[in-house]
Amino acid sequence: MAKSRQRVLDTLQLNQTDYAPTAFHNSAVVAEISELPYDQFFRSGSAMAEAHIRAYERFGYDAIIVDSGTSCSAETLGCEAHYADKVYPVTKTPVLKQLNDIRDLTLPDPNETYPASEMIACIRMLRQHFGDEAAVIATGDQGPFTLAALLYGLDNWLLAVKTNQDADLLHRILDFCVRYTTLYALALHEAGADVVRFGDSFGGTQVVSPAMYYEWTFPYEKLLISALKPYNFPTSIHICGNATPILEGMIATGANMIEVDELTDFRKACETCAGRVALLGPVSPANMVFKTPAEVKSEAAQALSIARRSGTALILGAGCSMAGDTPFENIDAVIEAARTF
Repeated sequence: MAKSRQRVLDTLQLNQTDYAPTAFHNSAVVAEISELPYDQFFRSGSAMAEAHIRAYERFGYDAIIVDSGTSCSAETLGCEAHYADKVYPVTKTPVLKQLNDIRDLTLPDPNETYPASEMIACIRMLRQHFGDEAAVIATGDQGPFTLAALLYGLDNWLLAVKTNQDADLLHRILDFCVRYTTLYALALHEAGADVVRFGDSFGGTQVVSPAMYYEWTFPYEKLLISALKPYNFPTSIHICGNATPILEGMIATGANMIEVDELTDFRKACETCAGRVALLGPVSPANMVFKTPAEVKSEAAQALSIARRSGTALILGAGCSMAGDTPFENIDAVIEAARTF
């Protein structure tokens, strides 16, 4: 039987496997397993690694997805972040007071700068522990558009982009975000990540129009993925919400996998991605909290059936971040579906 890590890597190469591998956006569940307050858990690479090891041993999924919310890169670049128990850390105070401040923002070394350094330490510990047994998927935090929005403040950023205010500076900020995110992704890979994933949900259709996605989000995601291609490791892009209108763009970035949640037309996603990129998802995180194991297993089995009929390489799991109080038996149900069907 294939090891979990190889099963994931084979899927990302669009090769057939014995069964669909599983992976979960379950860092809040892992924080609960650690029994630490979230504001302590997400500040410590060793605490995150130790709890992810415990979670893997409990559930036996194939890939460990490591993330710490949406603020890691923004905080590393100088934004203030807010930490509290029972919630992911979030960016609180932008570092750019005006667009022109980008001229003075410098690129930090993520290996030496908190909190990126703690995420890198976590990945290194996980790789040392698991060797070639489990796949490690590291979150390279936010994609360029979303990181830019955090650096300047979401409302200010969206207004500036919509009105094309100081276009040269807007593009300069996005280029800076590509350069930093490339550095961070390479550091995560060097620490042992098999896959580096990026979330760019502020640049997706829940926040901007498809036209704005193709004008402002897509080109810089493509630049980021292109910058990483020579290093020969898989990448993945996650955009929350209904990604159906932008599936072709997400594929055209060159990423090896795209992650879709329940608002995306999964049948359409499978048809579009088949033979081109792998998919991760699409089980509803809300259903994983509120539905029974039998209902969750049925939802997962339906997704597997759709993917198989389309010939789509699928890593089965939740379509987005899971709540900390997700019942363990519902995670078990998704894994059982993968191995049964």
